[in-house]
Amino acid sequence: MRQLILLVIVFFVINANGQTYLQGIVKDIDSGEPIVFCEVQLLKGNNIILCTESDIEGFYSFNDIDAGDYRVHFESIGFNHAEYHRVRITTNEVYWHDVGLTAGTGLECIQIYLSPYPPIYAPHNISSMKSLSPKEMMHMSVQ
Repeated sequence: MRQLILLVIVFFVINANGQTYLQGIVKDIDSGEPIVFCEVQLLKGNNIILCTESDIEGFYSFNDIDAGDYRVHFESIGFNHAEYHRVRITTNEVYWHDVGLTAGTGLECIQIYLSPYPPIYAPHNISSMKSLSPKEMMHMSVQ
């Protein structure tokens, strides 16, 4: 029984110490304020391995990373993106990598909404738009 308990304790100690982290804080260079919801990507070659967002304090973290060379890409609305190349990760380490972003346009975003219904109006034909009552809308044909 003692051997089993000792084995369980050793297993948890090895697992607790065997993790590798990359973490840090993303801040606005000009104000020093944390950047909330900054998208942080961990890339190996051109492949995104992991992706996360910074929290309300600008903190981000990647857990259980395999050893290797990575790129870390930071992007947020209203800021210029930043990317760090040749971030070398070895096992059983905690890497702290803070980053500052400068104000700019950053993260050009187009939202696309998918719907099984066709649009009510065509953007090129805006001059012929007319208002429809809810009753008229219910009787429209859907193709």
